[in-house]
Amino acid sequence: MLLTADMISRDDLPARVNWINDPRVNEFMYFKLPVTLQGTLKWFEKVSRNYDRYDLVFRSEDETPVGMSGITAINASFHNGEFYIFINPDMQGLGAGKAITAWMLDYGFTTLGLAKIYLYVDGENLPAVHLYEQIGFVREGNLRQHRYKNGSYHDKLVYGMLRQEWLSEHKARSGSDSCRVVTSVDMLRSA
Repeated sequence: MLLTADMISRDDLPARVNWINDPRVNEFMYFKLPVTLQGTLKWFEKVSRNYDRYDLVFRSEDETPVGMSGITAINASFHNGEFYIFINPDMQGLGAGKAITAWMLDYGFTTLGLAKIYLYVDGENLPAVHLYEQIGFVREGNLRQHRYKNGSYHDKLVYGMLRQEWLSEHKARSGSDSCRVVTSVDMLRSA
């Protein structure tokens, strides 16, 4: 599967709402559910004017949204930012998560000039933990019983990757055999 990346637009918001409200996506996330289109439109208006984040949509060749990902909380002084991703629940397990994560890391390090990209993940989200470790993220911490959902507390894991780790060790072996991003996003503002 070949994917293209583009800035998220208002037209992508209904898919975002549907995905976030799907238990296959939100099982390990901490959104106040249900997410509404009206609330997501307010979110979009706020973040579209925010220059410390990049929110992208990744589409298949037939223009079907496959994933949404971003780097947020970009700190220009410290040259770091927080990574997030979620995949169309009907397209999970096809390699898109790995391909999009690799593309975002490369974009963050080589285009945005970040020195570090970090993320938070629910400690019980084992598929995501496996993917992040496979791609080369290093576990930096465990925030014990940090979140409460569905009647129980959950650990929140902190992972990070440094630019030199990505460029020297992980970039070459992080691609997906079944899915790849084939275009860059030229219109993105530079950091």
